[in-house]
Amino acid sequence: MTPNPPFQHRLAHPRAGLLRLATVLLAAALCVLALACATAPPAHAEGSKDLVAHGGYRPYTERYNASTAGENRLTELYAYVKEGETVSFGTSVKDAVARFTNEKMGTNLSDAELAALNQCDIVVCGPNWVQEQQDSPGTGNTRAYPYFQGVRDTRVTTYDVNGAATADSGTAGYIGSVAREAGGPTGPDGNGYTPLTFTAQKSGVYLFKFYSQSLSSRNPQPYLTTDDRAFTSAAQAGGSIAAWDITVSNGDDVQNGRVFTKKLFLNMGNNFDKAGILKSHMFAVTDDNYHYEIDFNGMDPFGFVFFANNRGLLDGSLDDRAGTRSLYHSVRSQNNALSDLAEHGVILNNAPTNELDHTYKLFFNNPTDPEVLAALGIATPSGENAISNFTFTGNPSPNPAAPELKANEGFVGAGGTFSFDVGDVAATSYEITLDFGDNNTVTLSNTLVKNGTNTIAWDGLDANGVKVPAGTYDLNNVAIKLKGGEVHFPLLDVENNYDGVKIHRLGADGSPVDSTVYYNNSSSNAGDVTPPWSMSNWAVADTQDHSVTGVDTSSQGAMAYQNRAGDQTALDIWAYHDTPIVLQNFQFKLMDVPTKLSVHKTWDHGANHADPLPSSIDVELLADGTVIDTQTLTAPTVGGEDGGSYTWTGLDPNKNYTVREANVPEGYQPSEAITGNNDEGWSIDLVNTYTGNVTTVEVEKQWSGTQPPAELPISVVGRDAADNVQFRQDFVLNAGNNWKATIDNLTSDQQALWFFIEETLPDGYRQIGDANKLTPNGDGTSTLSFTITNQKVIDLTVTKAWDDDDNSQGIRPTTVEMQLLKDGQPFGDPVILSEENNWSYTWKDLVDDGSYSAFKVYESSDLGEYTSSADSPDNAADFAGGMATVTNTLPPTTSFTAMKRWVATPFGSTPPTVAAQLFQNGEPYGDPVPLDGTGSWQHTWFGLPLTTAEGSEASYYALETNVPPDYEANVANTGNLAVITNTYTGGVASIVVQKEWTGTQMPASIDVRVTGTNMAGQQQYDSGAVTLTAEGGWRAELPIAVGMRTLTFDVTETVPEGYRQTGSTSSLSEDGKTLTLTLENERLVDLKVTKAWADDGNAKGLRPASVQMQLLKDSAPYGDPVSLGPDTGWSHEWSDLAEDGSVYAVYEVTVPPGYTSDAPSAEAAARFADGEALVTNTPIDDEPATPPVPETPPAPGTPPHASGSPAVAAGDALSPALLLAGILAAASLLLATTAVYARGRGNRR
Repeated sequence: MTPNPPFQHRLAHPRAGLLRLATVLLAAALCVLALACATAPPAHAEGSKDLVAHGGYRPYTERYNASTAGENRLTELYAYVKEGETVSFGTSVKDAVARFTNEKMGTNLSDAELAALNQCDIVVCGPNWVQEQQDSPGTGNTRAYPYFQGVRDTRVTTYDVNGAATADSGTAGYIGSVAREAGGPTGPDGNGYTPLTFTAQKSGVYLFKFYSQSLSSRNPQPYLTTDDRAFTSAAQAGGSIAAWDITVSNGDDVQNGRVFTKKLFLNMGNNFDKAGILKSHMFAVTDDNYHYEIDFNGMDPFGFVFFANNRGLLDGSLDDRAGTRSLYHSVRSQNNALSDLAEHGVILNNAPTNELDHTYKLFFNNPTDPEVLAALGIATPSGENAISNFTFTGNPSPNPAAPELKANEGFVGAGGTFSFDVGDVAATSYEITLDFGDNNTVTLSNTLVKNGTNTIAWDGLDANGVKVPAGTYDLNNVAIKLKGGEVHFPLLDVENNYDGVKIHRLGADGSPVDSTVYYNNSSSNAGDVTPPWSMSNWAVADTQDHSVTGVDTSSQGAMAYQNRAGDQTALDIWAYHDTPIVLQNFQFKLMDVPTKLSVHKTWDHGANHADPLPSSIDVELLADGTVIDTQTLTAPTVGGEDGGSYTWTGLDPNKNYTVREANVPEGYQPSEAITGNNDEGWSIDLVNTYTGNVTTVEVEKQWSGTQPPAELPISVVGRDAADNVQFRQDFVLNAGNNWKATIDNLTSDQQALWFFIEETLPDGYRQIGDANKLTPNGDGTSTLSFTITNQKVIDLTVTKAWDDDDNSQGIRPTTVEMQLLKDGQPFGDPVILSEENNWSYTWKDLVDDGSYSAFKVYESSDLGEYTSSADSPDNAADFAGGMATVTNTLPPTTSFTAMKRWVATPFGSTPPTVAAQLFQNGEPYGDPVPLDGTGSWQHTWFGLPLTTAEGSEASYYALETNVPPDYEANVANTGNLAVITNTYTGGVASIVVQKEWTGTQMPASIDVRVTGTNMAGQQQYDSGAVTLTAEGGWRAELPIAVGMRTLTFDVTETVPEGYRQTGSTSSLSEDGKTLTLTLENERLVDLKVTKAWADDGNAKGLRPASVQMQLLKDSAPYGDPVSLGPDTGWSHEWSDLAEDGSVYAVYEVTVPPGYTSDAPSAEAAARFADGEALVTNTPIDDEPATPPVPETPPAPGTPPHASGSPAVAAGDALSPALLLAGILAAASLLLATTAVYARGRGNRR
């Protein structure tokens, strides 16, 4: 964890050895207590230890900035912890970089404070933070920063593992080897690692983020699970964590099954192209409390993501999630990111939990605590699995001829909806199967809606995408089952799976009760095969279909494949517990929808002046090539365009229909256009066009008033009814033939042709007209005349050039407007030039009437500080060779920058903005501009003129308009830069240290020391030793420099021998500028009383075993009486008494019989001289001596023992309690003695 501030230096005590001895004895006592009471429980780890428990190669847990299937590979781990439980945790990464910034956190931390914060290796978020993100994902402090919007988020805690840690250094939180990982959180003296710990103050889910070294996308180095090299920084490669642990314990009891994740991102470091690689086991628990154990069984992935949910891959669109259904199929993408699946109607369904979709929790051990499961929203539902009102409702047909559908009826290819009702059942999902033959089963499944009606759509197709034919389908084809605990395990981008995967549904005791899994990797029920996709995107991995009957994985894994057949693939494997439903007499019927065909006749009589014009024709209907009906279509109006229509209805949709005209009139060319489908019916438009009596073709070329070329080749071409060229004659038109050509005397075969003109336009010309007409010749023939109009055009291009030192001042506009002029007037709208069009624009196909020189161009947009070579219509640029260049020039200017710097600014006190005023030659130039954090506290004035309006040389400087309160401004104007430094002058400007004494005697002087620390706990101020004396009033005032006034200050002192500190206070002046630190001391005194006996060595035997003495302070008893006797040397010493001017005395509480005392009462108490008092007892001579009372002999059978000691019979074993009591007593005595000595003679505070 982040280290605490260093301890202050202390001198060694003269009896430090005695203190250490007492400490050792006390530690020994505690060891005895621990051995006597209990043995430490074995440690258990929950985390990566479980991932490597079954051997193989180590799966590194990923945390780096890359994505698979739209998911950032930033593993997040969770633990449910009850209030009062302890969490122990650690990581194999000790040099992570958190990348917190002031911008992200809304803070103004110093570089040093940010550096300290960014050394964290682990972030833990409390239950309140987790609950907020669960209730409102993506809101608030969603990135779990230590600060959010500038305020410390106490729900987020950071932990730093010492970067110097080694596997055996015992550094808190560091897991440095396989042995330490396997040993778990045992502490520095165990076989495991020393954990970081905290005690949960609230029950709930805690989030753990184990940071990688640098969020690098480099792959880790592959190692076996027994290889310590995986724990090195090089092996973890900056983007993964080799080992981590989260252990929850209640006292000595480890609570398994508490740690889980929602998505697990793992990286093996490589593909091995063999079995036995990833052998981890995981446990998935559904919301309805079904427990599954997933055995990866040695699969060979590279980097992959693993999660579990209730519906697996989905068929549909995220725009209509409610309309999606489970795909029950695997799929291959065209890329590693699987980013093209949505384009083909596949949803990975790794979304957060919602009403339909549930992402299940993945545990590292099987959770069994009912309280924990309930708190996580996992509960076993009740209710009987049964359905009612199972029905099929067919979709209607758009064909008006379709009959009305009844219940359980539908049309072929139209699809429909299956529906049924359920009550409060135990199941959570359902599955309907439609069996249309061998390997042709359609599966429909979805989340179950309880206490209501469930509906699911069917598209009318079988498993091979073919329309299910008409017929009746009954219980041999239709089945339904309700399912509980349905869980899908999408395997994303798992290249090899040599031995398959094993999945077991567990019973209440944790043992497997069913190991059946389901999957479909075959072409059956395949989806979209629109290029570039094909059937190879659906027939993947082992290409097997076990979606209906399933496959048992109790002894052998399912879905085995190799040769990297799982690369770029989402493989869905699922399991469930089902309840088959017995349907009674259900069947549904599919019917063909009769189709229709409509024909409409159109006449294009052209130049046919026959009288009458044809107005009827016979149309034959053919079914599969055979004529089945003939209808005569007659025009409502003779000679009109509309030739009539007819519709055939009730046609068999399984046949192919065509129509043909039986009697097309001579000289007419038929054509037809067919549209429609079987559902909505077919429509055929028949058009007959007259083409037949042209004997002469004339061609004339016109130029629309523009300059023609020297000549123009053309061709007159005739095509027959089959669109084959049957006639071609070439001409060269020029001024000599008046740009005309004629063809006479066409043959009868040629007269039936369709004529048109081919020409190749020269560069710079376009066709603007193509007219033709038929003119009767008066002899039953016609002349076909073509008039083709061409026009000469020109392209004009304008280019913008910049003369501004490659935009060195950064003021070049992003766009400019150019206006084309013709004859001095605007021609069209202005056009935009920018970098996107390379500052160029071309007007195309302008009419070249010989006066294109009348075109000019000028810049119509605001020039700003630039001058333009074409800045107005009067100064427009000419085109030369179709090109014009307009140059913008930036006059010589200068720039000036004002930069704001803040010094010693307390967190949160920086004003949001200040203003700076630019001055030119001492006069304000322009308006003040704001400086704020958004603009990095600086502003640059560009385009400043080098001379004043009067023509003199211009000089510039900048000043702050209003200096904020409590700040002192210093402006350094150098060249084209003004650095405005605001130094915080608020806070503590001076510190007064005041010493107060209790008592009359004071030392000659005393040394104090004032220190100041910043927010990060770093010492920034040290006054050094400051000597206080009576001459100075025991007072010192220390000025605090600007820049240090926001520190937190503290004062320490070197307490003179014979004194002690009795208190310390601090107070701030009303203006907040003066901090007074007051230290209170008092002088100490040691007093000793000694008992003297003037009884000739107890000649009379009257001396008692002990006497009691009472200390008086100002004539009042002070403390309890003390006993003096031979064992105390007939003396007693009171230590560390306050010498506060009081008078101390002592007297004998009870004078022994036969003696007199020179201090027999409080009124006659003995005074102390130089700290000592002597109380003498003298025998009374005229009183006969009292003989001693003989000692009572022990009772028979009582073993001998030492006086005043517990009786211990000879040969008795010393119990741990007695041993402990003895050691504790010795330690306590030594500690007390040492403490007394220290207080009496040592340094005091």
